[in-house]
Amino acid sequence: MRAAPQAEGREHPPSLIIGNAGNVRLTVNGKSLGAPGEPGQVQRLVFTPEDGA
Repeated sequence: MRAAPQAEGREHPPSLIIGNAGNVRLTVNGKSLGAPGEPGQVQRLVFTPEDGA
């Protein structure tokens, strides 16, 4: 996954839109988060620095 281009001087947290959240396993900074939803469920996720702690 590549981050979207950012405007200079502005930072936005990484975000994902997952179309089949039950069939995805997420790992953020080495921490397993498991499936973000149920099979067939659409999830919109935004990650903050606290998520990787």
